[in-house]
Amino acid sequence: LKSETILDKESSNYNFNINHKWDISETSELSSDFSFGKFGSQGNTYQPNTFFEADGTTVISVSDNAFDSDTYIDLWSAKADYEKEWEGVTLSLGGKYSSIKTDNQFDFFNIEGGEPILDQSRSNDFTYEEKVSAGYAIADIKLNSSMSISGGFRVENTASRGKLESAQELENNDVKRNYTNFFPSISWSYNNEKNHAFSASIGRRITRPNYQNLNPFITPLSELTAWQGNPFLSPSYTMNYQVTYAFKKKLTITNSYSEISDFFSTIFEISGDQSNILVPRNMEKSRNYSLSISYPFNIADFWEVIAFANAGYRSYAGDLEGTVIDLEINTWSFSVQNGFTLPYGIKMDLSYRNYSDWIWRGSVRVKGNQRLDFGFRKSFLSGQLEVRITGSDVFRTDSDYFYNGQYGGIAVDGVRSFDNQRFGAGATWNFGNQKLKKMRRAKGAMDDELRRIEQ
Repeated sequence: LKSETILDKESSNYNFNINHKWDISETSELSSDFSFGKFGSQGNTYQPNTFFEADGTTVISVSDNAFDSDTYIDLWSAKADYEKEWEGVTLSLGGKYSSIKTDNQFDFFNIEGGEPILDQSRSNDFTYEEKVSAGYAIADIKLNSSMSISGGFRVENTASRGKLESAQELENNDVKRNYTNFFPSISWSYNNEKNHAFSASIGRRITRPNYQNLNPFITPLSELTAWQGNPFLSPSYTMNYQVTYAFKKKLTITNSYSEISDFFSTIFEISGDQSNILVPRNMEKSRNYSLSISYPFNIADFWEVIAFANAGYRSYAGDLEGTVIDLEINTWSFSVQNGFTLPYGIKMDLSYRNYSDWIWRGSVRVKGNQRLDFGFRKSFLSGQLEVRITGSDVFRTDSDYFYNGQYGGIAVDGVRSFDNQRFGAGATWNFGNQKLKKMRRAKGAMDDELRRIEQ
């Protein structure tokens, strides 16, 4: 089989944000934020498929198709935060409301005699609406000059509906949900401002699926493989425990452990006699333990180095509608970032990273890679103009990802390639008064929602 996927895609993303801060007094303030956004994506895909005999030249059959896949997302969100300070105590209260509407249109065409013929049985329209209301409170207490404690509590209610319209009689064509969750957190920190700093934290958080992953369309990736979203995909919940120690504000050691319930996995499932389908599903549990160390130091006056190393253990387990997965892996990685000050005011950055095998989406093992990046930069005109030359994945050692897995009656073995090897040149011109203090950007009301859009 020779199968190509030729995609012509355009997308647009418009966001508007307004933020207001009211200093009620020297010890209290009220801030509000409103955000509105529109995202649109129009994709036209042509997919020629030709089957050959073993000689590679004799054509057995031709099956060409095409499809249009359009996505439109409207978002708006508003939040308000109140903060009050007393001696040694800061109390923050807030609320947030967000609304998201998505419309996904999928038209599938069979190519017959060079002309596209609409296939109603494989064309769909999917709409999704989600409304999230949240309230939260955070208390920061300074116990003494070097020790503090912080505690927070957040409650969220989510109401959503996904509706699929198709010429076929389909199950799960109207999915409604309404659920409420609670997210407590607490942290403790110690810092003597000289040699030692400690911190420890425990917290629970929620991660909602990307909007496109909820779309139940079947999108062919090739004649043998397709992607299908899952309207029943639930949010995942993470319980995180972390301890950090820093010595002289340089050496930093972090030890963390997390458990993720309803982890977002992606698995291969058999479809028909000779094809498979990729489906996102909630996995029962994923565990992650890691120990990381970072240390910056100078080798010479012109040479700065930041070294980072990480070792960990990860496990993935669950019964995903009959597909049983039980995987575990030990991981490691290390990186070295070098900063050089060269003659004539030229700055050079050189970084190297090496990492072990890892598990993708809880289902397949991916072979580890390594990469080397570099950058040169120089400023002109008193810093107003900066010119850069960059290179990433210089030797193309981090562009091919070999993977394999075996579960649910399927043995998977393949490679995905990306154009991570890139070389470029650029320039930045800063105009206006460079001495003006930059305004601190407040977290927008819609930041979390925008991260769930797949560009």
